[in-house]
Amino acid sequence: MARSIIRSLALAAMWLVPAWALAGDLLVLDVQSSTSQVSVSGPHLIDLVDTLINSKDQFTQFQNQVFTSSLTYAGVPNAVQFTRNTNAGDSVTLAIPITGFTRTFSGTNEDDVQNQIEDFLKKDGATTVAQLLKAINERSPVAVTDGNPTATTAVLAGASFRRYGLNNALTLVPGQMSNETSGSFFNVNLAGSKINTDVGDGYSVDLEIVSGGRFNKNVALTLAVPINYRTVEGSAIYNIAGEIGLPITIVVPDDRQLGWTVTPFGAFGAGASVDLVAGGIIWGAGINSLLSYQIDGLVIGLSNQISFYEGLDVGYDQYEFDTDVSQQLLINGVKVAKYFDGGFFLDGSVSYSMFLKDAAIDHYWTPSIGLGTAFGRASGIRIAYAADLAEDYTAHRGSLNLYFTW
Repeated sequence: MARSIIRSLALAAMWLVPAWALAGDLLVLDVQSSTSQVSVSGPHLIDLVDTLINSKDQFTQFQNQVFTSSLTYAGVPNAVQFTRNTNAGDSVTLAIPITGFTRTFSGTNEDDVQNQIEDFLKKDGATTVAQLLKAINERSPVAVTDGNPTATTAVLAGASFRRYGLNNALTLVPGQMSNETSGSFFNVNLAGSKINTDVGDGYSVDLEIVSGGRFNKNVALTLAVPINYRTVEGSAIYNIAGEIGLPITIVVPDDRQLGWTVTPFGAFGAGASVDLVAGGIIWGAGINSLLSYQIDGLVIGLSNQISFYEGLDVGYDQYEFDTDVSQQLLINGVKVAKYFDGGFFLDGSVSYSMFLKDAAIDHYWTPSIGLGTAFGRASGIRIAYAADLAEDYTAHRGSLNLYFTW
């Protein structure tokens, strides 16, 4: 039976690396002059602005003309405006209506002006760009650092919630690692998601490596490195973080049916998209509570978590980011798992996540179902399906989890 289960798990895991075709772009420039009008889209902001200011490629009809343009950024209309004030292109006004910013760039020719604007977007205008990105986080369901289920803050919070809450092997595996006095563990989690929103579709791939061990029945230490790659309509976004947690088991489920573990944790991560000229460094901390009840191979877990995230400024290569992020997330969930003779198990869960400050997707539900098999003292393999569900946002995720203890 175990062999057939593992074979089924391996076949199901093939779903984890999706390759859906994408169409459309997150960046759209609508340009108008006295004689011409055009709408051009693309996945790379700097390239799009470069061709606009220099009137190249799709914008050649605007050479030696005054024009106005409006940028739709990640589904947010009229996020940025570019106005060429002279036929020669040696004066361009940049305006950000959603923040109230306006600045005119003047130079010897259009190339000089284009270089000034590019330097401003990449580095010199870091504070201004940060204010723009904060406004985008509050409006766009595909923003990079905050405000939606695949943004950096939510990636960090969701990973810690699963690790210390609903998928906590230290306390949710009856009669195994939950009552050991010592021991080490190593987990590898791989997931692939298909994302659908009202402004663009894409996919993400997640890799998480976790290790740690118990000092005694009551205290353990975990170290985790979650890595996320996401692409939406051709624009690539990356997240990477490090996290440390200290699970403290206040009520040990030895001969008792009830267990209670509280885990304070801290994280330090980065999210960035060169294509969207967006990103930043984020640090965070939080606490997770897990109540578990075990009886006859049936385990019920109730998990609650609150976490806090703040942005830090960072520079990389030619880019500088001021990270205007200050967010808190509250996640609550319940899980039911049934363990059968021979190590086979089934589980189902549902959780509710809520951003406590302004966000484009301020709350979402995450149902999940999984199956797997345990072997050894507390090792095993699990595959699962989960979804993040909100208005105008859905993500369907398949995951494979390998966990080992010794």
